[in-house]
Amino acid sequence: MPLAESKDSLGSVCGPNNPLGLRVGFTRDGAHGSPARYTARPVHAGWNGILHGGVTFALMDEAEIRADSSEATLLAQADATMCRIDQRIEVQATSNGKEPNRVSV
Repeated sequence: MPLAESKDSLGSVCGPNNPLGLRVGFTRDGAHGSPARYTARPVHAGWNGILHGGVTFALMDEAEIRADSSEATLLAQADATMCRIDQRIEVQATSNGKEPNRVSV
């Protein structure tokens, strides 16, 4: 089963039944895209109202795998910005199947 179609309900990023998870709903955008929106919650803070960097990169990791889960080797160029708690975050990964995937938060 392709990773993008997995239905793990307790996953830390997308699992709807994980009480401490992010519960992010990614959607397909054409053949190689995976946008999502997430509002940072206080339980995921790292320091002083800032989203923990590990959470930021977990979002990027999930977007990456959903952008092109058919690739045996996944490479990405990533752009991340500091995100505040209660800020609405846009997560996007794209792939053309040839160059490294582009992932941004």
